[in-house]
Amino acid sequence: MSPGAPGAVTAETVQEAVDLLKELVALDTTNPPGDEIKAVEHIKPLLERDGAEVRVFESAPKRGNLWARVKGRGSAKPFLITAHLDVVGAKKEGWESDPFKAEERGGYLYGRGVLDDKAMAAAGVTVLRLLARSMAPLERDVVLFLSADEEAGSGQGMAWMLKNHPELLEAEAVLNEGGRIVIENGRITHAAVQNYEKLYLDVALSAEGPSGHSSMPRPGDAITRLSRAVARVGAYEFPVRLNQVTRAYFSGLSRLPAHPLGKEFSMLVSRKRGPAFREAVRKITSDPAYNAGLRTTCAPTVVQAGFRSNAIPSSARADVNCRVLPNDDPRKIVEKLREVIGDPAVKVSAGQAEKPALSPEDHPFFRCVRSVLGEMAPGAVTAPYMSAGATDSRELRRRGLNAYGLAPFPVTLGDEGRMHGDNERLMLSSVSFGLEFLYRLTVRFAAAPVPSDALRGP
Repeated sequence: MSPGAPGAVTAETVQEAVDLLKELVALDTTNPPGDEIKAVEHIKPLLERDGAEVRVFESAPKRGNLWARVKGRGSAKPFLITAHLDVVGAKKEGWESDPFKAEERGGYLYGRGVLDDKAMAAAGVTVLRLLARSMAPLERDVVLFLSADEEAGSGQGMAWMLKNHPELLEAEAVLNEGGRIVIENGRITHAAVQNYEKLYLDVALSAEGPSGHSSMPRPGDAITRLSRAVARVGAYEFPVRLNQVTRAYFSGLSRLPAHPLGKEFSMLVSRKRGPAFREAVRKITSDPAYNAGLRTTCAPTVVQAGFRSNAIPSSARADVNCRVLPNDDPRKIVEKLREVIGDPAVKVSAGQAEKPALSPEDHPFFRCVRSVLGEMAPGAVTAPYMSAGATDSRELRRRGLNAYGLAPFPVTLGDEGRMHGDNERLMLSSVSFGLEFLYRLTVRFAAAPVPSDALRGP
């Protein structure tokens, strides 16, 4: 079945997706509490109306998860599309419009969740409806899973589903969020397909000291000790290290014509060392996104101390969130933080961090992504990508599933930076592109018979 076959994307189906996205934004699923069942109950009849099989799972009261399927011949394992229905909170005073009333303005759609991750949900629903309407001759089942609780660790969403109903998520490949199609200087330059994640590691710093009245301070108080420790942690930079994914990613970017950092990317992956290499690293890592992909980072995020302005507290605590390169040992990261702090009176403790799994680049699904992008954005590069942030893909990869992160909606890096922030927005033209991309990708992977041996990664 080709992209031009019955059920293909039209202006009418793009409008369906936009309308659904607006409706999902209006359903406030801020987590906590989530209340994703509202979105699930809104989507369920749409899918059923077109003939998709639908099941709803409440992992806890009002924590809704939706599973839907369009069946194929079953000659190959299913293709799974997943997105999450919960969103982070939004403070209305920072927005130019109501974050929970999607507004079209200047060619953009504004609203909480339009990027993270309700556009993916709306596109997934629309593609499944198209496949169900057209009764496409698929070799694989196409499964859609819309989850709860991604923004708070997935305990009521993906992790719950994998624990309780893993057979429903069995798939040859999974498409999730986590990667991006990037617009630079008005054109699509590349797709960063997430197939690896950094480790998530929480570290706690704590200090104790003499308490008393603020009019008579004594040396060694808890806040002063902790403040010095936090400042040292915040200023420290871990060394730059490349792994197989980041080397392939920056190698791909080095091939982009006229990229302002093209020469630096080439130097970074060249294995040469010296002043030119160090200068290239300096320029590249001045961008926070590139910096996060090249080194372990530790950022102070929460400080707790004191109870009134005229009292010196006896204790103080700070939370530090580290995103650790997969090849770095979390225990050594904690040891390095103790060394950097240089004060044995400041206690450093850490949670557990599980080494992430890798989804192979040498896989037919990845090649399908590259093929579709080449058709829709000639000259654009498709490269594997390691994300600094955590997604539900970590849960899938732990169970041996090949999960790939790519929100198919082209964005500028500036607009991507609005996720979780004020005035989150998505270009309306990107909704159209993303829906067409997802439809073509789904049809290409699910309709083409691929020998099982060819699907095995290295």
